[in-house]
Amino acid sequence: MDESRVNQVIASLSKIEKSAEGIKNDTEHKKNLYAKEIEDKIKVFDEELEAEHRENMKQLKEKLEKEKEEAMLKMRADMAVEVGKLDEIYDKHHTEIAKKIFEQMLKE
Repeated sequence: MDESRVNQVIASLSKIEKSAEGIKNDTEHKKNLYAKEIEDKIKVFDEELEAEHRENMKQLKEKLEKEKEEAMLKMRADMAVEVGKLDEIYDKHHTEIAKKIFEQMLKE
């Protein structure tokens, strides 16, 4: 090969190397931008998920609190009914009950 041909090949190889390096640098830059974009999307997703979780927990807590209050009201109402029944039984039968208790005590 003559010298000018060798110089052309070297020049071509140098161009290819610069082009490859440019592509590599551009790819690295795009990769970094993509990684940053993914990181930002993950951050937004995590924040949205956390906010949704907090809202769900708030709603669940409110629901459970409401159910607890309803259960307590029902228990109080049921207890009042039962106490009323006991009072009614006692009012109607207190003499008989007292006699039975007295007789039971005498037997022992």
